[in-house]
Amino acid sequence: MLITCPSGLSFEARKWKLGDRKVLLDKTNSTPIQRRALELVSGHVVSAGPYKFGKGEKVNWVEVASPDFMTALVQIRAMTKQIYEYDVWCNRCNQRIELSQDLAQIPVKPMSQTCIDHIATNAPIILKVGNAEVHWRVIRGSDLPRMENIDNQAEMAEVASCLHIAKIVTSEREYTDMLGIRSFYADADWEFQRVLTDASDLHEGGVTLEIDVRCKTDFCGAVQTQLIQLGIAFFDPSMEPRRSSASR
Repeated sequence: MLITCPSGLSFEARKWKLGDRKVLLDKTNSTPIQRRALELVSGHVVSAGPYKFGKGEKVNWVEVASPDFMTALVQIRAMTKQIYEYDVWCNRCNQRIELSQDLAQIPVKPMSQTCIDHIATNAPIILKVGNAEVHWRVIRGSDLPRMENIDNQAEMAEVASCLHIAKIVTSEREYTDMLGIRSFYADADWEFQRVLTDASDLHEGGVTLEIDVRCKTDFCGAVQTQLIQLGIAFFDPSMEPRRSSASR
């Protein structure tokens, strides 16, 4: 099957097979599971888009931008098993909410030409935030290990935001290392986060993993925004919750 990503990268891919779980679930393998999942099934490049892959070569997922990365994961999972079932818990009443997601129906937003050019040249996209100049970048496959094993949602949001920053320039100094960037981020006001989020929304494109979920408990009915979970069950159907036909 041909997989086409928002940047214009396209490649041949096969479905995941049950035998792939030996590699996907190998806890001794330090490669992030998302990258392992793509390396197992991705075939030859049909169109490299903004990347420097030769036609007929294999995709180097270390170099691929996260919007392409995540779009490829969802498309291959939909090709392998279209319906993804998982559970979340209501933020108000803490009751379980059973979700069944048709992955083929997830919309894919186009990537901006500015972002495509950024991937091709590696030249940052410059953002102005107050008196600071922020050199914005896409997150790539090489950044995934820095986001592994983070369970705290607030820390994950901070790390993801800071990985989008290559450099911050102020009148006093430049911040180029992750420790300095995270220190600047922690002291910034809320407008700083809004600018980073707006840049991602404007430029990146890709699959939309945020959905609104309503609690079905009679006394609750709360609505919450939820990320579609790409955990172990996403790559192993035996770990998906078992549903009775009445609950579907």
